[in-house]
Amino acid sequence: MNNINNITNKVTNSFEKKYVLDIIYKHINLNLIKYNIIQNINSLSQIKESSYIVTPHYHGYNYFFLMINYNFENKIYIVSKKDLKYNNYYNDNININTIDYINNIDTKYFNFTILEGKIIYNKNSCIFIFNDIFYLSGKNLLSDKIDNKLPLINILINSLSINNILFKIINIYKINMLNELIFNKIKKSNRKRRFIKKKKTRKRKTWFSKFKS
Repeated sequence: MNNINNITNKVTNSFEKKYVLDIIYKHINLNLIKYNIIQNINSLSQIKESSYIVTPHYHGYNYFFLMINYNFENKIYIVSKKDLKYNNYYNDNININTIDYINNIDTKYFNFTILEGKIIYNKNSCIFIFNDIFYLSGKNLLSDKIDNKLPLINILINSLSINNILFKIINIYKINMLNELIFNKIKKSNRKRRFIKKKKTRKRKTWFSKFKS
């Protein structure tokens, strides 16, 4: 299996690790993108009465995907979200992976681009599914609607060519397509999806991702 740790390089330089972590914490408030469990029926009623889009929640591993320049070299960093503390001060021995050899990728993206996604393993494939983008070539997209961001991610994916990693973009559905998503798309898929997750602004709940459309 092409495990992400086997097809990327681990960052061992403490200064480089600090640089990457400082960038994440400077630009993103991790407290606003934490997961929350749906506690009662009121959450479902709120979804029903509002205008949202939903996405499948794949069973995998959540990562930040950074494209930045470090020491005059364009690099991609992959950082596991589950290892990060809400306060950077408490981070210790965080594993950060990097991709040093980057082929035919538009250099404009290394002017600070950061995405969020999930790595899943399907047979012998390592698949990185992007579900959000926070900065694109230095532009702040944190407050942009998700359905406006996805075309930008799609353009970026078309320029990514990295050996042994397949890049994809999350599918989105209107709320009135929820039955189709659950009973046809998910039920018939051979990929593992534990639940569907829900997202209000940047706070998440576990059944499905919801974004203001």
